[in-house]
Amino acid sequence: MSWFKTALALLLPATLAACGFEPMYGRAADKDVPADFAFIQIEPIKDRVGQMLHNQLRDAINPRGTPAKPRYVLKVTLAESTQDTAIQRTAFAVRANLVLSATFILHDVTTRGQVFTSSAASTASYAHQTAEYGTLASEKDARDRAVRDLAEEIRARLGVYFKRS
Repeated sequence: MSWFKTALALLLPATLAACGFEPMYGRAADKDVPADFAFIQIEPIKDRVGQMLHNQLRDAINPRGTPAKPRYVLKVTLAESTQDTAIQRTAFAVRANLVLSATFILHDVTTRGQVFTSSAASTASYAHQTAEYGTLASEKDARDRAVRDLAEEIRARLGVYFKRS
């Protein structure tokens, strides 16, 4: 049985290489996704949660700083909502979902046209507690998690766009 596992471990990478498998963020000779990200300028996003998302996107897309000569401008519209999920018989909610949804548009600076538009959403759950401070801390943590997830989803969708174009 041991020889079977060894043979499988040796053949699996060769099989993946033969079928054209390529990681999305892997380095390719002709096109590198992070190189395209370096030319995206992110417009400021409204409100405090928008500022948090802007900072997450900036760190994920432009880790070396804002581009001097951007080719693209990313505009993000953000919406936040809260949904109570677990409600006790006393009508007191004990759990809630914080939902962040974003619509984003990538504009080409030279043609001033839209080159890519999409939407993304993230849901983070948190607990209502008897102490108000505990609820506020739980909600803040949920908001932080949702913003991080949303930034990663936007980054992934932009990566797929640049990989296909």
